[in-house]
Amino acid sequence: MNRKWEWTEAADEEFEARRKEQTYYKLYFITKDGYEITLYKFWANSDEDAFNTLQEYIKDNPPSEDMLEGTGPFYSTSGYYVSHTGKRYDSLTAMHRTEDKENVFTKFIDFFRYIIPAKWSDFTWKISKLKYFLKTGRIKGESWDIHWHMVELLKTNLPIMMSNLNGFPAYIEEMVKGEVDSTNFGGHSILLDENTTNRGVELWKNELNKLYHDVLAYVYYSDFGIVDPEDKAMVEIDKELQPTLPYKPGTNKSFDYVKLDNLVKTHWDNIWDWMKKYGQNLWD
Repeated sequence: MNRKWEWTEAADEEFEARRKEQTYYKLYFITKDGYEITLYKFWANSDEDAFNTLQEYIKDNPPSEDMLEGTGPFYSTSGYYVSHTGKRYDSLTAMHRTEDKENVFTKFIDFFRYIIPAKWSDFTWKISKLKYFLKTGRIKGESWDIHWHMVELLKTNLPIMMSNLNGFPAYIEEMVKGEVDSTNFGGHSILLDENTTNRGVELWKNELNKLYHDVLAYVYYSDFGIVDPEDKAMVEIDKELQPTLPYKPGTNKSFDYVKLDNLVKTHWDNIWDWMKKYGQNLWD
């Protein structure tokens, strides 16, 4: 290797002193077994500088046979996960792999100190939630995160509403009448035949689907693209939106949080723009 890319791990004293003004990075690739192999560590002022260092490294160092396509090299921060022992790690995975092996006795103690009390607390919370629901008909904890409960309410009930539609709002009726006979409508209410009624339901479902898509997209981006494999709607939206998840170039899918937040905000605004315009029609 070119001596230019020789490096030594930053000592704790150096790390504590320099991390206040710069960020410590590493270049690495991932093995078939999922382990990270460090290629180089360095200090830089920004992600942009780190990306430039990565490009320079790639130019000077052709990939080895161990480095399969899609496994690197990448850049990431280094040493910012600190265990209870004070040891620095590059990721939570690396920390747990090492600490779990080295602290078997500690894990045994922690089971009684933390795991059992946590399970008991979870059990009593579930009983408390059931009592609250039986007493009030509401979910305990709604008031702690009203916005998310509103989104979940739409996510759960819009498909039910769309599958059981019996009518549509007046403005949809006007659209249908205009399509059927714009010359004879004259602004007066008339009965619609079966075909035009079906068309009205179709147009209203289209509007509801626009809202539903924004709700799913908002949930998807808010949850960083992580979906429950049992949630069919989220699995489907994942197929559509996964290519749009904004990652920083040169990283192993590290989010560009500014762009991700913009996506979240866009769909949040779309939801409430729709609700402002049509929300009073969400009944059937």
